Parts: sequence; C-alpha cells; structure tokens
Amino acid sequence: MRRLCMVAAVVWAGASAGAQVPTDESAAKAEIAARQAEARGLLMAHATPITAADGPYRAADYEPLLGMVKGKRLVLVSEPTHGTHECRLENAKLVRFLVERAGMRTLILELGYAEGLELDAYVRRGVGDVNEIVGSHLGILWNTVEEADMMRWVAEWNKAHPKEMVRVVGMDVEPGTSGELALAKLMAGMKIDAALVERLRVGAEAAEKMKGPAKATSSAEEKAASADYDKALVELLAVLRGLPAGTAKDDAWRSVMSVRSGRRAAEMRGEGPNGNEAGQRLREFEMGRMALAAVAESSAPSVIVTHTVHLRPGRLAGDKVQTVGYHLARTLGDRAFFLGEEYGTGYMRAFEPTTGPMATRRLHAAKFDAPAAGSIAAALGEAGPLLVDLRDPQDGSAWSEWLETMQATHLYPAITYEAGDATKPNWTVPADAFDAMIYLPQVTALHPIGAPEYVP
Repeated sequence: MRRLCMVAAVVWAGASAGAQVPTDESAAKAEIAARQAEARGLLMAHATPITAADGPYRAADYEPLLGMVKGKRLVLVSEPTHGTHECRLENAKLVRFLVERAGMRTLILELGYAEGLELDAYVRRGVGDVNEIVGSHLGILWNTVEEADMMRWVAEWNKAHPKEMVRVVGMDVEPGTSGELALAKLMAGMKIDAALVERLRVGAEAAEKMKGPAKATSSAEEKAASADYDKALVELLAVLRGLPAGTAKDDAWRSVMSVRSGRRAAEMRGEGPNGNEAGQRLREFEMGRMALAAVAESSAPSVIVTHTVHLRPGRLAGDKVQTVGYHLARTLGDRAFFLGEEYGTGYMRAFEPTTGPMATRRLHAAKFDAPAAGSIAAALGEAGPLLVDLRDPQDGSAWSEWLETMQATHLYPAITYEAGDATKPNWTVPADAFDAMIYLPQVTALHPIGAPEYVP
C-alpha cells in the first residue's frame, strides 16, 4: 500500500542520515546552499511553468496532469491554507481542467453534507443565490468571492452540459450552525411529523447560538435544548429507516449522520486530556467514509478539494490521528492521486474565534516567515508558478534518491501561524506526500463576501 503524508509544505533540511553535521557555521551554511541549489535543479527539471493564479485560465498549463491522473478514481486537490487568494484561484482552475479534460463529475468539498446539498441544488438546478449560500450558509471559512466564483463556473458547465453534470457533495462533519440549519430546512420539505420538524428547528437554532453542542458554560435552557436536539436527531433516524428508498431518504440520512458525528466530535474534544485527539480521529474517519461513498456512487471519477491537514497519515512524531488521506489511500490505493500546493512568501487572512477550544487564537492568520533555509520554497524562490511531478521513477537517479529521502516539512502553519514557525519543521518523504505539487511563489489574502470578521 502506497504511504501518504499530509504536508502543508514539503521542504528539505539537513544532510541525509549518517552524514556528519558541520560544526562550523560558515561550512554549514555552505552545505545548505549547495543542497538547496541541488534541490532547485532537480525540482526545476521536473516542473512545468503555469500561468499566475490570477491570470487567465489556460488548459495547456495542466496538460501534464492528464497522463498523471489517467485511470484514477479520485483526484485530491489540497490547499495548504483556507486563507489565501492564489491557492483558492488555483484550485478553481484545477477543478475546471479536471472537469473539462479528465471527466470528473463529482466535486467533493470540505463542507457538511447538508451544506453540500445547498450548493448542489444551485449548480445543478439553479436554486438560490450563490453569494447568499456561500456568504451566509457555509460558515466563515467559505465566505469568499473565490468560492462563489468557482460554483458559478460549475453551474455554467452544468447548464451547457445537461448530460455531463457535475455533482457537489459535502464530506465534512460539523458540530453546529449552518449544517444544522440546512438540515432543518431539508426536513421541512419531507413528510415528517410537524412536531419533530419543529424540535429540529429549535435545536438547530440553539446549536447556532452556542456554536455547537452544549458546553459547561451553557445555560440550563441551552443545555435542555441541546439534549432535546440530540434526541430529535435519533428519532429522525428511526423515521428515515421506515421511508422508501430514494435520493431524499439518502440525503436526509447522511445529513443527520454528518451533524450527529460533528456534535459528538465537538463533545469529545472537551472530554479529558486526550479529547481533542479523539474528536479529530472521529471527524477524519467520518469525512473519509463520506468521501468514499460519494466516489462509489458515480462511474465517472471524482475530485476532492480540501485542506492539506486532512492528508496526514499519522506518521509524524506525536501524531496519532488516522486522517482522511489515510482512509482514502487504504481503500483506493493507487487509484487515488494526491495534488498538493506549496507557497513561498506572503500572508493570509485571519480570524479569532470567540468560543470553543480555539478561542482568541488567530486562525489561518498572519504574514508568513521567510522560507526556511533548505526548504523547497527557499530553493524555488520567485520561480513559478510551477506544476511539479513528484512521482518517483524508481530508476536510481538523483531525483529518485531525493524523493525517497526524509525531508523536513511544515505542517501546522497551515492552520495557525506565529513568528518563528518556519524554523519548526516536521519530517516526511516527498514521494509519500503528493504525486504532484503546485508551487506558488507569492500568496495574498482571500476576498470575503460582505463585512467579514477576518483581518489581513
């Protein structure tokens, strides 16, 4: 089974195992510079220049991908942060290419299942306004002009190709807010007892107010509403079991499971010192299961767009979570193709949650440090944008040897970023990380719809 590793940036740092580490600082710098030059040469020899992310779409830029993804059931497009304009634009171009040239017909997103239904109704049936859906219904991370524009393109494709429509599916589990409100709306359109529908509506509103399930600090009224909401979800599952098979039943079932799993994962994060790890493990497992179900439902290949953190396989020191990437690789093996992104310098937009375990911590935030010495970003510098083929030829060449050598990686800056993070590498093997990589030398902040909580 092909091993996978989640990386937000694949970087080289230090000499190979067994080599002596120079004690003289000037000698060490000289060795790093030499190895960085070697890495640059190897990378550039396997790179194809592409148009800048904010430039016009050119299918020819991605032509090398056709041979790479041929015969794959799933292509996973991974963005290193949810906060950069260029990464989101590049993802939209990649989705367009994969739909037009590689026959992808299912687009799987890091959204709750019920939220995905709202986007799917828009792109396939023209239901709703995309700015309203993205700006108000999908949560703070997806409230972006870039996301809305990608959905507009999918809708235009579907209108022009009614027999080759692209379906949008949400694979995430969410503990609160938009997913639960979308679920309540879904239930209102089905033949279900009005009292149960009302309890779902009240429970969803309570979850929206508390940003998830009840907490120790919640009022008695909020705790009661949250408990009844959990009971109503269980009762709804029992009702759904008795309904005839069909799309509506399947969508409702998955929506309920997405919300229930999300609520349970959020509760687990607050249960003891290992709660956060346990909650994340549940989330990753459920996301993987949802994604695999969507892939299995179409004879055409699928594409996932998700945050890079969901690709890590649990092989990094101290990381015990088996992630989406692990579950996908275990099931699909070489039928899955992983395309990552790396950036050089720049900044992303940020926000500070007011509740929960991440309260007051800036997320998807800040100006990035200069690339770490010896990293891929430092080696490539202002080169690019580039599409780099990271597949190992296994031919004994210098490139093959480099790909199979343990290299330093940057991981957590994909979620939070503080000064000095560039000097705290994790480790991985490039050949196990991605099959290919997009390198973007400069990134800037995303563009929100309406008045955001984000700051540059």
